[in-house]
Amino acid sequence: MLITGAERWIGEALDAWSEGDQPKVALMAPMAVELLGKATLWRENPVLLVQLNDQHETALFLLATHPDLATKGVKTVGLQIVLNRLIKLLGDLPVAKDRQKRIVDVRNGAVHVGSGGELRYVLLDCLAILGVLLERLGIERTDFFGRHVRTVEVLLDERKTEISRQVAAKMATARTRLTRLEEALGDTAFEKAAHELEDQRWSLDPDDFVTGGEGIEAECPECRSKARLFGELDVSAEVDYDVEPLGGGHYDTIEVPYSQLRLGPRAFFCMVCKLQLHGTQELAEVGLPSQHFEVSSDDLGPSFDIGGYLRASYWDD
Repeated sequence: MLITGAERWIGEALDAWSEGDQPKVALMAPMAVELLGKATLWRENPVLLVQLNDQHETALFLLATHPDLATKGVKTVGLQIVLNRLIKLLGDLPVAKDRQKRIVDVRNGAVHVGSGGELRYVLLDCLAILGVLLERLGIERTDFFGRHVRTVEVLLDERKTEISRQVAAKMATARTRLTRLEEALGDTAFEKAAHELEDQRWSLDPDDFVTGGEGIEAECPECRSKARLFGELDVSAEVDYDVEPLGGGHYDTIEVPYSQLRLGPRAFFCMVCKLQLHGTQELAEVGLPSQHFEVSSDDLGPSFDIGGYLRASYWDD
């Protein structure tokens, strides 16, 4: 039901796009994202659609025991929470947080699309998210988009080109900034200043780039200085096993608990050339990590304390 609804909404959105009906596109494309997002969460576990407060206990039990969206009394989460939960489930979405918010605001009527160019961005971002969800659900694009599939391919190619153009412009600005600094200071003074700026990378607050995030060292793709890559930190409790000899050829198995750390990259900043990147697609464009990967406590810098981080996390919970 959710997938069929999403197919209908995006089909009507693409029809409206070809006809220049902006308000209709702004309503229907985000609706398709919401429904297909809910389908993705449902496939993982129906209770992921439940709102988190005491008023929705009935819905929780209904979806946990007799999952059926048509059941009376089942009220599910809205688009913003759907996107938040999809990020936790999938690790990331191909649209930055501020652009996700724009989709939600347009969907809720909180903002109105002011131009055809702005509407195009909303539609492209919706299509990018739908592409990730279709892959997760194992649905072919041709089956989902039907006769609109060629239009979708063209629009997504434009979006990829746009991201490449944005990143190229950012790197050119960083290069110009660095060249001007070198010309103003001269070679020796510039080299000293660059090293001093590079040393300040650990003074950056990850929270300024990713709320509640952490950061690791990364090489700047523009100036090759040591910079910082920021993202959301996932900590999971894992268990390894060791053996202890008991004598007589007997051994005892010992559980060795440990914490596995994984960083979900979201942003990058270089203190030297001031290059700043946001979102996984910009990171991937320059070859920086863009998907969750394992890190160590040492990778997270001299001030990171895993014990303190866990205590703060449990306290927040």
